[in-house]
Amino acid sequence: MYRKILSLGIAAIAIAAVAPAEAGTRGRSVSVQGSSGHGFTTTRNASASNGSYSGGRTTTLNNGASFGHSTTATNNGDGTTSFTTTRTGIDGQTGSITGTVTRPPR
Repeated sequence: MYRKILSLGIAAIAIAAVAPAEAGTRGRSVSVQGSSGHGFTTTRNASASNGSYSGGRTTTLNNGASFGHSTTATNNGDGTTSFTTTRTGIDGQTGSITGTVTRPPR
């Protein structure tokens, strides 16, 4: 689980570095329904603006149980980016990773 959260945080860092021309808000919701009432709905959202990123995904099962993750990342303006990724399991337990990374020189 640690690797998945870390990779999500790193992905968010890359997104936080987007140019202002690419900034904006995006979202999508998908519902999949099968036989016997089995199914789920997944909602994703992402927003990037002025060196900041916020986004995540929540999946809700037909029985009402849900799980997901969210990430925020901010370009600190000094060559570093701070991020927090939080994951919520189907049992309601959460885990978070917070950190700061330095952009490699170009």
